[in-house]
Amino acid sequence: MRRRLSVLGLLASLAGLPVLLDAATGPPTLAGLPTWRWVTDGLRDQYLPVDPLLVALGMLAWGLWAYATLVTLLRVVAVVAARRGMAGSAGLLAFSNLVTLPPFRSLVDSAIGVSLLASAPHAVAAPASLAAPPAVVRTLETPAGWGRAPTVLGAVPADTALAEPAAATPAQPPPAAAAAPPAVGDPDCPPAMDGWVYTVQEGDSLWRIAERELGDGRRWRAIFTRNEGRRMPDGRVLRDDSLILPGWRLLLPPPPGQPPAAPQPPPPGTAPSGRPEPPTPPPLVPPSTPPAAPTPPGRTTAHDDAQHDDRRDTVALPSGSMVGLTLAVGIAAALAVAGLRRRRRRRPLWPPTPSQRTAGRGMGETARLLAFAAARATHPADTGTASQRDPAPGPRVPAPPRDPRDPTPARVTVAEQTGREVTVDMAGFGAIAITGPGADSLARACLVGLLAAGGPAAVEVLLVGDRLIPDAGGFPGLRRAAGLPGALNVLEAELVHRARLLETNGTPDFATHRHQHPDDPLPALVLVADGVSLEQAGRLAAILAQGPRLGVGALLPGTAVDDGAYLTLDDTGRVQTASPWELSDQQLTGARACALTDTEAAELLGVLARSRNVDEELTEPDHPAATVHADLPEPSHLGAAVHTDLPAVVAPAANPARFELADLPNEPTGLPAEYGKQEALVQVRLLGAFQLTTQAGELRSGLRASARELLAYYLVHPDGASLEQAVEALWPDTELGRERERFWTALGNLRSVLRKATGATELKAIQRDGMRYRVDPTVFTVDLWRFQAALVAARRVQLDPAVAAALAEAGDAYGGTLLDGAPYAWVEAPREDTRGRAVDALARLAELRQAAGDLEGALGALEQAVAADPVAEELYRRVMRLEAELGRPDAVKRTYRLLARRLADLDVDPDAETEQLVAELLRRPGA
Repeated sequence: MRRRLSVLGLLASLAGLPVLLDAATGPPTLAGLPTWRWVTDGLRDQYLPVDPLLVALGMLAWGLWAYATLVTLLRVVAVVAARRGMAGSAGLLAFSNLVTLPPFRSLVDSAIGVSLLASAPHAVAAPASLAAPPAVVRTLETPAGWGRAPTVLGAVPADTALAEPAAATPAQPPPAAAAAPPAVGDPDCPPAMDGWVYTVQEGDSLWRIAERELGDGRRWRAIFTRNEGRRMPDGRVLRDDSLILPGWRLLLPPPPGQPPAAPQPPPPGTAPSGRPEPPTPPPLVPPSTPPAAPTPPGRTTAHDDAQHDDRRDTVALPSGSMVGLTLAVGIAAALAVAGLRRRRRRRPLWPPTPSQRTAGRGMGETARLLAFAAARATHPADTGTASQRDPAPGPRVPAPPRDPRDPTPARVTVAEQTGREVTVDMAGFGAIAITGPGADSLARACLVGLLAAGGPAAVEVLLVGDRLIPDAGGFPGLRRAAGLPGALNVLEAELVHRARLLETNGTPDFATHRHQHPDDPLPALVLVADGVSLEQAGRLAAILAQGPRLGVGALLPGTAVDDGAYLTLDDTGRVQTASPWELSDQQLTGARACALTDTEAAELLGVLARSRNVDEELTEPDHPAATVHADLPEPSHLGAAVHTDLPAVVAPAANPARFELADLPNEPTGLPAEYGKQEALVQVRLLGAFQLTTQAGELRSGLRASARELLAYYLVHPDGASLEQAVEALWPDTELGRERERFWTALGNLRSVLRKATGATELKAIQRDGMRYRVDPTVFTVDLWRFQAALVAARRVQLDPAVAAALAEAGDAYGGTLLDGAPYAWVEAPREDTRGRAVDALARLAELRQAAGDLEGALGALEQAVAADPVAEELYRRVMRLEAELGRPDAVKRTYRLLARRLADLDVDPDAETEQLVAELLRRPGA
């Protein structure tokens, strides 16, 4: 009734005001307004007639009436459009906010009762705001942040969406139970202690909520004040006073006369601590749910609920540690970048010797499992044949490269909830303390996650102490401090620098500065300290009080703080309590915390260091397990082959999952010169994009992805591997006891499809030979085998023309990167070895042609080598020498510019040796 009276009053005012104005001033007219002659005559006669002033006041009154009428109509149209979910309603609301004065807007909203209407079927997104608070807690549908992985690994970026976290109330609770006491009591969140939490329903407005729940619609301002700037369950922030959305949870003040609610007592058995602990909320999983069985070592974790099995975002490690998929894709990207930087310094050698050859990408066990998880996230496993199953959904890929405008570059995965990663901005709360069992493990996971999610332009970590990761070295993005006093000196200097920078650029905070200056982004700075003394606690608190505005935060494992945020872990590795309210509101409380051991963290930091250090020597091994020794056995000693005409491309080690280049033979076994040239039932292309061809044409459908990968594995490993070795290498996420089922499912599909395509009803493709399975060489013609056979021939002949002919044959056979684009983690080592052998062969072919006087032929061989390895700097130097010898200075310049562009993708410049060579070549006469 009160709102209806207000609406009638507003309409009466807008309709009746013209009648009063017409009676008082007459209709609006420009005649009679003050003129310059009126002013000069008044100054001369010292008398000003008042009639022109009255006319001017009348016109002003008419203008105000017109403005009020127009903005009222605009406001009504905007809100009605938002209620109906019409296109452009969000922009219309924003425009109405811009042109309507706040006092008048509040009057109109209160009068017509349409303030902050909610539209359920078609929610309108709130306008983006640069002033969003830096504290971020969100549950991600896909991982956040991955700077280089899509480019390096070939992932296809996809739109990511924020998944609504599980709420304590139903999605559409009945109106009578919409408002309820908060489920979580928190001393750092007074609204949750003395008020109510209300879930917005369809058709709600702040006026209606205040009128229904508080008894007075005019108290909507109190509701808005309490919730302004709060992040809602869908990730949006309530900042605009013109829109709320269904499902948002609003803090309501207590009704008049109601005493504040008493805090809930802590659960029995809670250990006392140095500060009052908020009560633990009800568990998200019913107590009757049996605990999940331990995940087998090396398996990717799955949530207890079967409905999340196909959308898991966590990776379990053999030690029992757990990390998010975001960290996995970051490590995979770092491995790729480290491999590219190593290839940049590689020098061709013929014949290749083990002592001169580096050990591939050198993955340790932890990095291998994370790389596998990243590959599976980009290319999920199939569940049926392409011709029989429905179109599969697009691959679940990591988030696109982190935008330099991202206002929260320090957000990192800290836990998983219902199979989804939960991220927290480490620079958004000042200090974040972690206490309880597993505090150090969570801190290690956060530290590595911060560095893996983005480069030094996104976040820098300042590490203090040796308890978390003993003897950890620094690299771009990670700085070490000898002690906390020195680290605090760095933070103080950084705060002064950032404050001056923001003042100079006229930006109010860190988030706004990153948005407005993407070309020179200011990285977040996070202090990670494993202990804070009483003498330094006050100084640290004073520094971090300014941290959120300036993008500076601290992670303090094992340290209790009186101010700031904190997480308390229980004995099971889950978050028992969290503060402030944004952390505990059904997002982190009860979530399983991430964890890494010190050994795992040190290994992953080593991977990140190798991906960022530009001065790594070629001979430096990636990992102790990947070191190549000079006393490698001959290929025949690696395992007796039943088929003597098979090329020993790779003889799998005892555990092919840990396969490194140390397991690769220096020289393939002998092959007849005609081997690989004869036609077989199936022609296979492994060098380049994987392709199978029969007499009927290319085999494009029918094969499962697992069957294709199984065939590729055995073609690359013709000496064979056991069933267990193959499954461990290809599908390490297979459940224990189901290895045989998965292997035979893939092999059965492979055999049936090839039999149908070739008409050979007895074709086996892969057959058992003792304890191993081997590929049948009579069924396939493989370009990789032809390439290896040519290399064998080149090593056996003595005369240079015969060597050159064999090397040319190898160059023709090398059609591209081994299994180019295939997301197989096991293929990385043989892929790099094959690429290196091709480059060595082509470089040697160029030397032989140059010695024979065929400079054009030598140049062609080197250009082919550059195409095989576009970042090998030594190849460009040889090309430029030949171009200069041929009298082509412009070609020298073009080659140098091409090298510079390609190295720029790795954030490095050409070597000084290259710069000196170019200058020397261009100074020659005729250049």
